[in-house]
Amino acid sequence: MESHTVLVVDDNPANLRVVVSHLQAYGLEAITARDGEAGLERARRGRPSLILLDIEMPGIDGYETCRRLKSDAATVEVPVVFMTVRAETEDKVRGFDLGAVDYLTKPIDARELLARVRTHLELQGLRARLAAQNEALEERIAERTRALERELAQSEQLRREREQLLEMVRAQSDVMRGLTRDWLEARRARDQGLSTTLKERVSARLGLVHTHLAQARRLIGEAAARAEVEAHLDTAMALLEPAADSAASVEGHLDDDAEGSPLLALSARENEVLDLLVDGSSTKEIAWSLGIARTTVSTYRARLMEKLGVDNVPALIRTVLTLRDAR
Repeated sequence: MESHTVLVVDDNPANLRVVVSHLQAYGLEAITARDGEAGLERARRGRPSLILLDIEMPGIDGYETCRRLKSDAATVEVPVVFMTVRAETEDKVRGFDLGAVDYLTKPIDARELLARVRTHLELQGLRARLAAQNEALEERIAERTRALERELAQSEQLRREREQLLEMVRAQSDVMRGLTRDWLEARRARDQGLSTTLKERVSARLGLVHTHLAQARRLIGEAAARAEVEAHLDTAMALLEPAADSAASVEGHLDDDAEGSPLLALSARENEVLDLLVDGSSTKEIAWSLGIARTTVSTYRARLMEKLGVDNVPALIRTVLTLRDAR
């Protein structure tokens, strides 16, 4: 049988010896107390699996002892079996109302004692296993609840990111539509010598384009580590990259009428890319520094070589240095 400890509380030494001998013969460990106060202390310290409790004792009787046991968190789960010479129904009902699980009538019969003890120890073991299973189930439920809360939080974050990206794309579309109108108007006004104000307006819109693209790419960079949004981000980038190329194209058209050194025909962003190329920065480093895509850097680099009449980066750098020295 599984190892168990039974606390026997009885003020009669002879009764204690008889009960303890029966328990030990059955392979159980027994601890004893001679009154209710001592029984409460032994129950708290010894943590028995079962308590056999006499009702009629000096000091606090068995009923009060049982009430205190069931009021203490350390002993409330320990089953209590009363031992008494009383056989009246009202006595048994009172004991059950206080939390006792069974009664043994004195004089104690060994077979009845061991049968009752075995039954209640088995029930207590089942209750303990059920409590452990419930605790494990509650923990699994709590963990699943936490996982669902994390998933909901991630879903809400993804929703906000999608809204931000879509708003960025919508803003890009509005700016590019206005940019196209202004550019066409600037081309017409240029032919009449009135291009200065319109060119400034278009340049301002270009600044908005660059700002929106940089913000969108930072947002994309922050979210790209999550596989859940990769497809959406690919779509967003597919929409934003042509906008960047269009912005670069408009910048080039705005400066078609620049005079003097070819460097004067370069846009502000082209000059930024050019400065970084001259400093020896790689495509990746330029993209990171300016908050633009590597493909956009390649577009700028190709346009710079075309405007300066060279076909490779080393020649581009030499030409720029020569032109700057000439100035």
